[in-house]
Amino acid sequence: MNDAIDRLSGLLGANSPCALVTVINGAGSAVTGSLMTVDRGGATAGTVGGGSLELAVIKETVSRINSGVSGEFSFGDSSCKGEVRLFIKVFSDMPRLRQNKVKP
Repeated sequence: MNDAIDRLSGLLGANSPCALVTVINGAGSAVTGSLMTVDRGGATAGTVGGGSLELAVIKETVSRINSGVSGEFSFGDSSCKGEVRLFIKVFSDMPRLRQNKVKP
């Protein structure tokens, strides 16, 4: 399975705020469909292309985790050879459902 999805699953299971970043329009080393999970501390799993792009995306993603706002993000510079569009899906602190056992 994908490292980003494995990490996302673990963070969601622990009810830890995190985000899943998806490249929706790639350029250069950023391949469309690439995934990266980022936690509140900036730790990552997966990649969206490396270098200055990845550093900018991590910074933006941590900011969005802290504000709880999902959305699209664009980044472009000479190292990307064009503009990269990403979607950042934030998973904030989520209430857990409590399962009550029903006696027959």
